[in-house]
Amino acid sequence: MLEKKLGISTGKGKAILLIAALIASGFGVAAKAVVITSGQTLSVSGEAAPAFASNALLYDSGEVPFNGLDASSDVVFSGDLDSKVYTDPSTGYLDFVYLFSNDSDSQDSILTFSASFFSGYTTDADYITGTGTAPATVERNTQNAGGTLNYSFPDGVAPNSDAAELIIKTNSPNYSLTGLASLQDGGNVTITAPGPVPEPATFAITGFALLALGSRRRSSRR
Repeated sequence: MLEKKLGISTGKGKAILLIAALIASGFGVAAKAVVITSGQTLSVSGEAAPAFASNALLYDSGEVPFNGLDASSDVVFSGDLDSKVYTDPSTGYLDFVYLFSNDSDSQDSILTFSASFFSGYTTDADYITGTGTAPATVERNTQNAGGTLNYSFPDGVAPNSDAAELIIKTNSPNYSLTGLASLQDGGNVTITAPGPVPEPATFAITGFALLALGSRRRSSRR
């Protein structure tokens, strides 16, 4: 067995192997059994609204206005984006919920919504049923280590209508306001939105590992 090859007792070996597995996975625990990975495009069918506790809401941006500009810098759609961050009652990790509207005076429907800065996290992306125009698919692209999720609305979110609430369940324990959200059609707009960040312990372990690697390299040069 690996414990014997390493020259450590069985009990200690299992503990060390468990710690190594946790470090390798970034302390990851998937929010659900099925998650979307980098390069995948999945059909989404919607889910019921989670039963969040009254104190589960960590952040609410309120309605943030946006204007989508075409290549000539003309406004072709406008609306509002409301971003929320919740503590998931079933996992203790964070869920990110996005709701956008397309104004009545917009020229274009909105075909794509993208949320960025999810690199390094498991993501279970869907929408909440009964809340507006539903997307058909969600893609986790291969750029930026799969950090962007793209919701596709084939028929578009028409002027004077709302999209369904979009939900991304993660294994992130913390969030920051350095994420990005984009909306596209004949125009494009990108605005700041909440995104996940590692917990302090993850930074500490990464820093320790880099320090140990640097020390080893210096020793090998002597």
